[in-house]
Amino acid sequence: MANSAYNWLSILLVVLTATAAAYGEEPNLALNDPTELLELSIEDLMEVEISLVSKQETKLRDTPAAVYVLATEDIRRSGATSIPEALRMVPGIYVGQINTYTWSIGSRGFNGQFSDKLLVMIDGRTVYSPLFSGVYWNIQHVVLEDVERIEIVRGPGGTLWGSNAVNGIINIVTKIAKDTQGGMFDAAGGNVEQGMGTLRYGGKLGENAWFRVYSQYLNHDNYKNLIEDTHVNEWRYMQSGFRIDWETNEEDSFTFQGDIFRSDISEENISAATLGIDNTVKTPGGLDIHSGNLLGRWTHTISEDSEMSFQMYYDNLNHDQKGEFWEYRDTFDFDFQHSVRLNENHNIIWGLGYRLSKDDIKNGPIWSMVHTKMDSHLVSGFINDDITLVKDKLHLILGSKFEHNTFSGFEYQPGGRLMWTPDKAHTFWGSITRAVRTPVRSDQGLHINSPLFEIHGNPDMESEKLVAYEAGYRFIPEERLSIDIATFYNVYDDLRDVESIDFSGGYPIIFTYGNTMWDETYGFEAAINYKVTDWWTLKPSYSFIRGRTRDETGPIVFRTMSPRNMANIRSIMNLPGNWQFDTSAYYYDTLTEGGADSHMRLDVRLAWQIRENVELSVVGQNLLDSGHMEFSSVTGNQIEIPRSYYARITIKF
Repeated sequence: MANSAYNWLSILLVVLTATAAAYGEEPNLALNDPTELLELSIEDLMEVEISLVSKQETKLRDTPAAVYVLATEDIRRSGATSIPEALRMVPGIYVGQINTYTWSIGSRGFNGQFSDKLLVMIDGRTVYSPLFSGVYWNIQHVVLEDVERIEIVRGPGGTLWGSNAVNGIINIVTKIAKDTQGGMFDAAGGNVEQGMGTLRYGGKLGENAWFRVYSQYLNHDNYKNLIEDTHVNEWRYMQSGFRIDWETNEEDSFTFQGDIFRSDISEENISAATLGIDNTVKTPGGLDIHSGNLLGRWTHTISEDSEMSFQMYYDNLNHDQKGEFWEYRDTFDFDFQHSVRLNENHNIIWGLGYRLSKDDIKNGPIWSMVHTKMDSHLVSGFINDDITLVKDKLHLILGSKFEHNTFSGFEYQPGGRLMWTPDKAHTFWGSITRAVRTPVRSDQGLHINSPLFEIHGNPDMESEKLVAYEAGYRFIPEERLSIDIATFYNVYDDLRDVESIDFSGGYPIIFTYGNTMWDETYGFEAAINYKVTDWWTLKPSYSFIRGRTRDETGPIVFRTMSPRNMANIRSIMNLPGNWQFDTSAYYYDTLTEGGADSHMRLDVRLAWQIRENVELSVVGQNLLDSGHMEFSSVTGNQIEIPRSYYARITIKF
């Protein structure tokens, strides 16, 4: 019944989209100006405002953190068809595709299928899973054409955003409805992404209110499993949604938005080698997810120096890993924040929050939870003071987040940042911050069962802790060139590892989680933006990371949690006759803990804007070889990511 309801809701939104397109007013016929990105000077790009580091709109040049911003044009010109693919462009972020629908995405190490130290938000809604940690990337979709920007902070952000913002934060910000007026039809197909389609329309609801509705569909072919020599994971996805923005007066604005989706993935057999199951035994496999969310936000301007906002959202998840486990979850989140400039020297922002997550778990033969139902609570507050020490030159930012959660109790995450801008060409910054990853359901109550071994959660698990030291430098030597360098040294304690191993009963051997591991990482990232000419831009970047880890009972071992060396260079060209030619080349070092060899990747996009409102493009991805593995799954499966290509048409009306 639930599946049928979601299907009918999706169909209804498609009909509403088409109806609005037929009868709406004020259509926007123009595609994005193909020269829009390239016509901005480097100095203009530094003036782009972001909200991730201070929870207020702050110019990129005045941000004391390792920040990178992907704008709409960056995403469109890359040829990416998903958020994970777009994140490949970010220096210091490793994106390893595991299968058709799963990615390992991490910042500054600790990559994994569930990268549990990276906080991801979509329009202020946290999509971090409180069951297994990390993010289910296969259900985090937005219409890429409607993304205003993706803000990425490499390094901790717990001082403002709380637990799990340990190694980085990703904030996906979509455009307000006012900026997506008129209709858009987008369709693509190729050898892997066999069918992609989006229909979106925006219009007015009154003098000061705007809306948009959309539907999108994806049909993704399967990939080859190198271990079992089979093809697995055919993926079909459908999502629909809406957004309404209402400016009631000069002081008040409201946003109301929501999405529903359905994700259906074919059978994936669990690796026999990993779980100790005879090769002839196959699990039923498959994955069926349907879910939805609603978000509302009220922003009120009290005065020129004071503003407050109240946000609440509801998220529902029905996650059926067929034959393995089933998760049903309701999440309610409330957030209030207030910013006020006390005087010329103090700009304070503070806030309060509460989150309730209610789950119902059905155990399977391999994965199971000790408690099948649980309500988890998170109460939080934060305060942050931007102190001007020397006007327009020197700033000190101090603050802390305070939380109380169901799993580890009280947590605190203080931080301090110092920024010196002697002139517009130079920005120096440094920071010392503390962040934590709190335990989740699986840390304390998970059981994994197989004939050879069992893995048990530990109800006494504590939070993983990080103290991070960072420094950075931004330099604009001329109007066509910018250089951004960030360095870091991270010290982790109480990391999750195996605390004990019980051989006493023979097989299965029992492993139990514990906070027994210590780790440190250090490295740097560099990004350059160079406008070679008015029609050609180059964006090279490079990152290096080194780490070592030690168990309480073992020696220090050097290891690579992300590729030690990563590099990419993007070339963006506007050619005569409304043609665009864009290339992205990537290099990744050997990934010792993800099972992937060093490899290179080349993506190419060629586009022609036939008319002001019609664009044709062809995209080739991973062109240098027929296929390679980028990251192994938690079950040990090794999936080959193949060369792919597709053609696309985009029409605005």
